[in-house]
Amino acid sequence: MLLGLAAALIGVLWWRDVIRPGSFRRNGIRKTGELGALVWVFGAIATFLIAQIGGTIALVGLGVKLSETDTPGPRVQGLYAIVSYGMGITATCVLLSLYRRASPGAEGITPRWRDGLWGVLAFAIIMPIVMSVSQLSVWLAWAVERWYPEPIAHKTLQEIVDNPRNPWVWIMAMGAVVGAPIVEEFVYRVCLQGALVRATRRAWVSILVVSTLFALAHWGRVPWHAMITLGALGVAIGVAYERTKSLLVPITVHVLFNAANIAMAVFMT
Repeated sequence: MLLGLAAALIGVLWWRDVIRPGSFRRNGIRKTGELGALVWVFGAIATFLIAQIGGTIALVGLGVKLSETDTPGPRVQGLYAIVSYGMGITATCVLLSLYRRASPGAEGITPRWRDGLWGVLAFAIIMPIVMSVSQLSVWLAWAVERWYPEPIAHKTLQEIVDNPRNPWVWIMAMGAVVGAPIVEEFVYRVCLQGALVRATRRAWVSILVVSTLFALAHWGRVPWHAMITLGALGVAIGVAYERTKSLLVPITVHVLFNAANIAMAVFMT
């Protein structure tokens, strides 16, 4: 049933000229403004480094040895999330403000709160498709390695399920639901996808390249089959961003996707 629903949704998107070849050109390529591609790449790198440095400082301040291979406990991970995402969101806000001043003609860098409803609608369309890809990736894992993967594929989700009464775990969850979507959508969609659209004027090429990078960024944190699902999510969010030309749409989809995964992990295990 889920696969049938996903196929029907893809068919409607094709029929409505949302995902057909040339649809972006027919409907207008998103304007990236006056700034060059390297400026957008700089924003991605700067935001990533600021978030990582902030998280590293938090770990060092807590006395965690960076050479340790064991995963830190919920308290350390929770504090890391607070500092890392806090600094990442701050960098995002500052850079967005600077970009809007330097490139007022750029589309997709000004949050419009009314677009949150479009984000909810996009999530309703995207979720069945991504869940179907997830199911297919599980079948692929069975076909390749003759084993069924664990139902929870992300280490953070497993930590939440294993320690539901620990308040630090829920701080980690808030970081995943609020912090990660804001920082990651700015880095991947606004900056990197924007840089590629600026350089190539090809939306599909930009979406596919950035979605691959988005999936590969989770290497080591999720099994290989889950990276297929993340790649599909990245493609879906990238399409939604380019078609709506709204920053709040990909953020809303990402927020709801992460929240839904946490809810399913907690209440279905």
